[in-house]
Amino acid sequence: MTHIAAAATESSSSVPTIIVAIIVAIIALIGSVTAAIISARSTSKSVAKTLESDRRNRLRDKQLELYTDLLTYIQLRRGARAARTALVKVDAVDYDRMIQDFEDREFSDIDGRTNALASHEVLAAFNRAQQADRNVTRHRIVTGGQLGEAAVKAAEETHALVTEADRLDEELRKAIRQDVHDLPQP
Repeated sequence: MTHIAAAATESSSSVPTIIVAIIVAIIALIGSVTAAIISARSTSKSVAKTLESDRRNRLRDKQLELYTDLLTYIQLRRGARAARTALVKVDAVDYDRMIQDFEDREFSDIDGRTNALASHEVLAAFNRAQQADRNVTRHRIVTGGQLGEAAVKAAEETHALVTEADRLDEELRKAIRQDVHDLPQP
């Protein structure tokens, strides 16, 4: 009987031990799952931040490339505009080369890239400068071939339009410089 009682006592004391072990295992499992979930969320947030940072850097690089192209465009356009509207051609200045330099460059996508990538301030300045340049060209076409007093008046009007276009080109340059300084650094 003592063996049976001892076996009964031993089995009744091992049941709570098994239950405690199961409860500890469940708590450890819950802790591990919770830690894994927290770690996964933290990792996904970190990956999202890295991807967003990379996206911002690529956008900044595209904007800087656009702004470099815009500054070249402005310089070449001003030279071509001066060459087309000069009343007296000075031999030391190669006006044909200035016009050709502007026309040879590929600026067909400058409007689209500026609309897509430039800041609002740069875009507004770009549109004003483009319009002023078109006004010079339009005026030159309309008044070309005039003689006498009409030619003098047309030249004065052209000079005023060129001065305004140059001023707006300078405004565009300033807007680009300001925007470049405001761009986030990597």
